[in-house]
Amino acid sequence: MREQVLEDLIKLTGYSDKDRETLKEFSAQTTGLVDEFVKGFYDTLFAYEPTAVVFEENERQEREKTLTGWLLTVLNGDINDDFFKNLWIVGLLHIKRGVPNSYMLGMVSLVQQLFLTKCLESFEKSDAERLFGAFKRLMDVVAGIIAEGYYLSYVEALSNVAGIKKEVVDRMINIEIDAMIKVERGG
Repeated sequence: MREQVLEDLIKLTGYSDKDRETLKEFSAQTTGLVDEFVKGFYDTLFAYEPTAVVFEENERQEREKTLTGWLLTVLNGDINDDFFKNLWIVGLLHIKRGVPNSYMLGMVSLVQQLFLTKCLESFEKSDAERLFGAFKRLMDVVAGIIAEGYYLSYVEALSNVAGIKKEVVDRMINIEIDAMIKVERGG
């Protein structure tokens, strides 16, 4: 299932090895921006009460180290199967910490915006477009894997804990979703 999610996202976003090579090509210029991105990322999270409470006391420094390493991997174009596999784990960690996908997607958007701003400030238009396109396609795959990993793992965990086959859980969810749609439509 994980492989299919990755295959679907790569196909639908247009991400390719060419994007990885583009990230590598510009890494000398972009890796120097990592500290700024990490600071903006965590300043945003800690300034907003709902996201700030996700973190334990004195955890910021450790999380910043993790994000720094991850961004260096991305900007160096060191993208491989383990990179994508670890994103699934991020979805699991988000479940455990109570991080909804709306937070994750909002922060992916923030990072993309910060990166776009730096691309436009630092590179000729054609290079900025090519570099940002590569980064955006990869970040869209990243967000998709984390979100899908979150959802699929949540349903699987629920199925396992309840001792109910996934197919039965899926049918039960569909019945409830139909009822929710009816309520939302005023019926």
